[in-house]
Amino acid sequence: MLDNTHQLIALSLYHKEVFGKFDQGNPVLVDVARRMERTPGSVAMKLSNLASLDARLAARGIKGLSGASALDRAVWNEFHAQHDALAPESEALLAELLTGDADSAIEVQPEAITVLRAPAGPTESTASVKVRRGQRYFRQAVLNAYNGRCAVTGLGIRDLLVASHNLS
Repeated sequence: MLDNTHQLIALSLYHKEVFGKFDQGNPVLVDVARRMERTPGSVAMKLSNLASLDARLAARGIKGLSGASALDRAVWNEFHAQHDALAPESEALLAELLTGDADSAIEVQPEAITVLRAPAGPTESTASVKVRRGQRYFRQAVLNAYNGRCAVTGLGIRDLLVASHNLS
């Protein structure tokens, strides 16, 4: 069984990885499992058990594994009830696991995790923007749900894609 920190990290991965990629050979799961001192198979199984709790998958006729525990259900329900607070927390826990710094910017792609680094050399920019907490989490979840492509145009250049909430 995973502790609560690992449960939140698993939920972060769950929402960023494509359902069909919950495999013990997935390089992302292999890396995370190694850092959590778990087997890649146990992490893949955890994600597949979480899939059994996902109403969006069930609506599409997709089932996860049937081994979700009472703790899985409780953490799943709490995570989705308090998504605005727990999604950024899960993102920070994953970043800390991968880099040692909860504030590191990371991007989970279907086959790799990238640590985003500032460009070297002189750069400057002045901007005043309002940034929604958890936006990186949301962006990665949306991009990975559409295989890194725009849902409308099919454009696959991640740097040019913007994930936005529908405000209607």
